[in-house]
Amino acid sequence: AAQDSWQGMLAVDVVLESYVVPFADLDEFEVKSGQSWGQTFRYDSAGATYEVDKFSVVLSRESDADPGQTITLSLRSSWNGAPLASGTISSDALLTNEAWVTGTLPTPLILNDNQTYYIRIDSNGDGKVYAAADGSGNYARGDLINKDGNAENGKDMASRIVDRVATV
Repeated sequence: AAQDSWQGMLAVDVVLESYVVPFADLDEFEVKSGQSWGQTFRYDSAGATYEVDKFSVVLSRESDADPGQTITLSLRSSWNGAPLASGTISSDALLTNEAWVTGTLPTPLILNDNQTYYIRIDSNGDGKVYAAADGSGNYARGDLINKDGNAENGKDMASRIVDRVATV
């Protein structure tokens, strides 16, 4: 009976899409009010749609960054479109060295296969907060999106798209 209560409660994270490189290979791109950065991605699952439960990016801040900046992570179907999912973190919670920051969605987001989606990072503050990207990236299914909303071919933000799958 005790074993039955565990069934369905265990889950494993399945990384659907990612661009992961050593932190030493990453450049910093400043995120501040009016200067957002992002990354596009596409995924082709076995079906017509797939679920996303989490997404991650690499962020950091300077030790003298203005305190209390609100950093917003969002998933979107277009750069300026409404967020499909979003969450916030205070700049105070960021480390002064690069580290993965993960947004966990309260309910899975259903996305369409082979459609381009955007991870976007915004801030309401004065900066000294950084998103990390590879200036010579080779992620084939997306690009770094600059502060003007344009793709920077050959550059890629460190990112992960994750589906949390229950185990039997």
